[in-house]
Amino acid sequence: MIIVRCAGYDDRVEVLQLAKKYGLGGSPSYESMQTNFTRMVNDAERLLLIAITDSPNNPEIVGYAYAQDYGQHFRCDFTTGRLHDVFVLPEYRKQGVGRKLMDGVIAWARERPVPIILDWQASPAAISFYESLGFSPDYESDQKEYPAFHLDTRTLRG
Repeated sequence: MIIVRCAGYDDRVEVLQLAKKYGLGGSPSYESMQTNFTRMVNDAERLLLIAITDSPNNPEIVGYAYAQDYGQHFRCDFTTGRLHDVFVLPEYRKQGVGRKLMDGVIAWARERPVPIILDWQASPAAISFYESLGFSPDYESDQKEYPAFHLDTRTLRG
């Protein structure tokens, strides 16, 4: 079974190792990554979820999701944000881990104090995953092979 919860400071080493497997933009130092991680887990405008195996002897972080609320513009009655990452180790894919992470992201978005429009782009391999969750790709984005997806809590029901 997989447990999804918010990451805490004590998870930093495992999450940073997992992030390296996902791929890094640039080449930040480990110290810089630790500083960024600490800031992320202490910021109410950011969400860092982790998916963990429930093995009592050897729990393992097998995936994470990271989203950010950029805040509200003075002309809008909503905020905008970005789903930066959803990553699951290859050996745990197609087992519902990504879906559990996205359920957590959607719950966080719904609970924001102001409605949010969360945007992201998907890799070609992830398009069918987001479609299976009911999201529609927008191929008019700046990179046609990486379509945009949107979650708008103003239109969510339930």
